[in-house]
Amino acid sequence: MGKVLNLFDGLRSALTGTGTARDARTSYDYAFRALTQPEIAAAYSGSGLLRKICQIPALDMVREWRTWNGLEADQVAKVYAEEKRIGLVGLVRQAEVLRALGGGALIMGLPGDPTQPAPPNAPLAFVHVVSRWHLTFAQLQDDATREGFGEPEMWTMNTTAGTKDIHPSRVIPFRADRTASLAMPTLSSADAFWGESTVAQVLDAVKDSDAARAAFAALLHKAKTMRIGIPKLYEMVAAGEDKKVFDRLAILATAESMHNAVVFDNGDDEGKGGEAITDAEYNFAGAKDMLYAYGEFVAAISDIPATRLLGRAPEGMNASGDSQQKDWAKVIRARQTLDLAPCLDRLDPHLLAAAGASSQNASFEFDPLDTQSEKERADTFKTLMEAVKILRDQDSIPDEAFNRGVQSLLIERGDLPELEQALSKLSDDVRYGIELPDEPLLGNGGANEEGGDLPLAANDAKSGSSELPDDA
Repeated sequence: MGKVLNLFDGLRSALTGTGTARDARTSYDYAFRALTQPEIAAAYSGSGLLRKICQIPALDMVREWRTWNGLEADQVAKVYAEEKRIGLVGLVRQAEVLRALGGGALIMGLPGDPTQPAPPNAPLAFVHVVSRWHLTFAQLQDDATREGFGEPEMWTMNTTAGTKDIHPSRVIPFRADRTASLAMPTLSSADAFWGESTVAQVLDAVKDSDAARAAFAALLHKAKTMRIGIPKLYEMVAAGEDKKVFDRLAILATAESMHNAVVFDNGDDEGKGGEAITDAEYNFAGAKDMLYAYGEFVAAISDIPATRLLGRAPEGMNASGDSQQKDWAKVIRARQTLDLAPCLDRLDPHLLAAAGASSQNASFEFDPLDTQSEKERADTFKTLMEAVKILRDQDSIPDEAFNRGVQSLLIERGDLPELEQALSKLSDDVRYGIELPDEPLLGNGGANEEGGDLPLAANDAKSGSSELPDDA
């Protein structure tokens, strides 16, 4: 029988014990434990730092909201009115916070039996937001050849009147990170469906930061400690004379509080020695850096800039925080595109139907996280118009195409209010500068007031002749 060789990849040192059984790191191991709903709720309520980690992304994802395209102006106004009526922005924010806590869902109020599929493009009456712990399901659809693979076949919600079944087409789940759950098939079906919460991913780092802050706060009570030395203290305690000790301490505390001074007996029975009272002061130099080090690690784990999470000023020479803000804007845009947009795509057809608008050509874009100031917009507009003038002077684009492009650019940027409305009232010939003159062109059959032909110009290229009259 051949031997079985056990091969291990890694750095080893027989001298220091690194990588061997004597290495202290061999006792380290990663273990997984799914947090329960009470643990997540307690962590969210008890830690202000963790609460910000869950709320900041949710707020920034809906703060500037979105702009509709492909709809008439009056239809856009009706869609925004419907969003305001149902409070969509606030509900989406709550659902995103619940996503960070482990999962949430939007329940759409659509016509028909709640246990049956929702009619396509049915008008939306209302929207409710619930957490993952309000909803349960009996079985997931596990047939990969059918639509809805990995989705619940039917949702069940507990109410005061009993359980209520809701068809999946009427529920929009906001699921957490499912990457780890896909790699662990031993998880329960509920944990595998909803994924791992942000709380579970950052909890250890947040605990360390909160513990460091709490320890520092406890030290503040010892910033200045009065130490009192009493002669023969042990003898008095052993002799049962505790009352003398407490009476003496009461006198000292009273004198200090009234006169900002400590009065004590400076001698014993033999006139030697006495109470020894000293003040011990603690030096907290470096404590701020230590606390910020814990906080910055939390910021790195949560992928939120320290300037945003901790409210601290940017560090480094000539640091303005612009680079961090730009990176954060990219993170928010990625979350909007990958996580939020698919959820809204399921709701928007019903929202548009409630507003009386067609979803055939409608689309939306999330607005930028940062908006320019008036000065920045003016500087950008000036630079853009200078570039347009340079392009126009090159005369490389036909006038009609050039005018169309410039007008579309100005309308899209919104620099000139009501420009689109004013231009829409003009004919295309007038709008794009291609209107023909009212009077006929000279030459080629042009007539004078007496009805005769007008003389052709000598240098008229369109006359077909360059000969001069005989009597010229």
